[in-house]
Amino acid sequence: AATSDWKVSATMAAVCVLAATVIIPALFGSSRVLGRLALLVVPLAWLMAVLFGSISLIRFCAQNL
Repeated sequence: AATSDWKVSATMAAVCVLAATVIIPALFGSSRVLGRLALLVVPLAWLMAVLFGSISLIRFCAQNL
């Protein structure tokens, strides 16, 4: 993601946000044990979204400025 176009990082950030808000809670929400695991995994997905979003912003600014 760091060496590709900024659109790739932006897409990866969007997928991480989708996973953190919809996919992970839907998959892990049905069980008590998996529900607790989701409490650990969701913040990691948000962290990855911030990471990919910042890479995307840096690549965008470097390409257009």
